[in-house]
Amino acid sequence: CGDLLLQFRGQFIGDAGIDIDPRQRRAFLAAQAECRANDAHGGALEIGAVTRKRTVEYSPLVRARHPLLHTATCLIGHAPIRSRGTVGGSLVQADPAAEYPALAVALGATLRVRGAGTTRTIAADDFFQGFLATALAPGEILAAVRWPLLPSRSGWSCLEFARRPGDFALAGVVA
Repeated sequence: CGDLLLQFRGQFIGDAGIDIDPRQRRAFLAAQAECRANDAHGGALEIGAVTRKRTVEYSPLVRARHPLLHTATCLIGHAPIRSRGTVGGSLVQADPAAEYPALAVALGATLRVRGAGTTRTIAADDFFQGFLATALAPGEILAAVRWPLLPSRSGWSCLEFARRPGDFALAGVVA
């Protein structure tokens, strides 16, 4: 992931698309393959930043090892939104009405960020700096997020209130 920043330095990569030339976008997504890996190890489920939300929704690994993440993913918009949007895009957007930022803070997730020649890990509490603002420095991208696994026999809930199914939540809670 880090080497990509040399090509795309200063460009914003967001959930609805990448604000770079369409030819570069294909190259970026192809080179980002290493950031797609999803694996459960060390008491956490690591999901690559460019993993589609739909992939998380239908992943047997996520469903079995992290049912709270699976449930929160199913609450995100409509199927076409989950098919296009990425886990990392939702997190870097830092929208307070979105499911993933709230879940990341509630679970104490950590985010792996890469820049040109550097990698750093940021706790979700420190990553989100305010309304639509993150701790990403210029030239950095989100590579992956580590979602801590819940202890066995623990209870959890993820609820939201929206005017219509698929709308942004007017209120939400993760516990």
